[in-house]
Amino acid sequence: MPAASLKGSQFGFLEVWGRAGSQNGKALWRCRCRCGGETLSTTGNLRAGRVTSCGCKRLALIHAAHKKNPVSHRVHGFRSRTSGNPLYAVWTAIKQRCCNPRNWAYLYYGGRGIRLCGAWMSNPAAFIAYIDAELGPRPSRCHSIDRKNNDGNYEPGNLRWATRIEQSRNRRPFRNWRKT
Repeated sequence: MPAASLKGSQFGFLEVWGRAGSQNGKALWRCRCRCGGETLSTTGNLRAGRVTSCGCKRLALIHAAHKKNPVSHRVHGFRSRTSGNPLYAVWTAIKQRCCNPRNWAYLYYGGRGIRLCGAWMSNPAAFIAYIDAELGPRPSRCHSIDRKNNDGNYEPGNLRWATRIEQSRNRRPFRNWRKT
């Protein structure tokens, strides 16, 4: 039995333009949002009110919440501008290793006194700017950030691009704990 036509119906910000096939045996509808965006949704999701916009309504609510709390807006707005940069992920991983006792690598970094430079602790843009200006772009996919002095902190002057082989040569001496 074919599903009743929803063409022309309004659901929140959405107007149903026509059928777009089916998904898991359920009718799928092409909808146009008030903002001009388009989305696909099933009959059940439209009728139950689970889908009422193309996603713009959710973004508007998030922006409104950030305007009420300007500190949160600055932090999250900044993160969204830098999170696409691969160096942002590097900064996050370094911060986790050095500052989060629940991180699996904390014992080998923060637990033995390795710290992230204070200027970079809450400012990933400063970290990214330093890497871009002083170290330049990543030489190849085989390179990652390394500390020149393995016992030193993540700070200006102590960072470089290095391959895994170079990094393996720059580590604490191996201690043979077996009793002979």
